[in-house]
Amino acid sequence: MEARCSYCDCIIQVPSDAVEGELVKCMDCGTLYEVRICNGGSVTLTEAEEVEEDWGE
Repeated sequence: MEARCSYCDCIIQVPSDAVEGELVKCMDCGTLYEVRICNGGSVTLTEAEEVEEDWGE
């Protein structure tokens, strides 16, 4: 499966066995995306949230 990066418009290869919530990375610009599987098996990508360390706070 393929999707396009929203930043650099590069084609991102999504593995055929990808599961909901899996992270994929654009190899050109490094943007991380979270896989969303829609009804019918089509795949959309949403930009993954950056989670910062809280260092136990």
